[in-house]
Amino acid sequence: MKAFIFALAVACVAAVPYGDVDLAESQRIVDGIIENWISRAQLRLSPFDPIVNNEYAGGWHLPGGENILKVRGSVEGVNAAGFSTFELDSISYNLFTGQLHLSLSLNSVSASIDAAEGEVQIFDRKLTADASGGIAVSDVRVRAGAIVAVGVDGYSVRNVELELSIGEINSEIQLNLFGREVGGRISDFLNKLPYNLEKYQSQVSRVLEYLSEYIINRLLSRPSDAQ
Repeated sequence: MKAFIFALAVACVAAVPYGDVDLAESQRIVDGIIENWISRAQLRLSPFDPIVNNEYAGGWHLPGGENILKVRGSVEGVNAAGFSTFELDSISYNLFTGQLHLSLSLNSVSASIDAAEGEVQIFDRKLTADASGGIAVSDVRVRAGAIVAVGVDGYSVRNVELELSIGEINSEIQLNLFGREVGGRISDFLNKLPYNLEKYQSQVSRVLEYLSEYIINRLLSRPSDAQ
C-alpha cells in the first residue's frame, strides 16, 4: 500500500505542467488529484466491505501430471470488515523543492474464518492443514515523505522516509500445519508486532524505505504501452 500511494502521488505530480504556472495553484492541483484517487479507491472497495460469511473452494493439479502434484483447499465462514476505511490525513507537495509528504491511517480492520482446510498431494504422499480463528488490528498509521526528481529520462524518487505504527493486534489463530499445531506461535508473534515495530522503529523504517524506493523507481522506469 505504501509503495502504491507513493507511485500514485508521483504519477499525479507528473501530470502537472512545469511551465508558466502558479506555484501554489499547481500544488493544490497535485493535492486534489491524490485526494480524489484515494476517494475513488475507497469507493471501489466499499461495496465489498464487510465480507460476511463467504465460502471459497478450489483446486489445481500439474497439467498432464495429476498424480504427481495436486492441490485443493476450501474455506468457510469468511468475515472481514474495515479494509475500505483508510483515510488520507494529510498531503502536501512542494513543486519548488520536489518534496512530497503524506499521512495515512486505518482505525480498525478485522478478519476471521470459521474453518479452512487444504491438502497437497505429491505422488503418493498427502500433506494436510486446517485452520480457524481471527485477527483484529487497530490504529494503523503511516507517515511518508520523499523527493520527486524530474529529469530528461522521466521521474524518480529519492530520500524516501517511512514510519509505520500499529496501535494493537488481537490474534487468535488455530493452525495445524502438516500435523503440527503452530497457531499459538503465530498469534503470539502478531500480538507482539506493535511493540516490536516501536522497539525497532529505525531499522524497520530503513527496510521499508529501501524496498519502497526500489519498487517505485522500478515502476517509474517501465516503458509505457505506447513505446
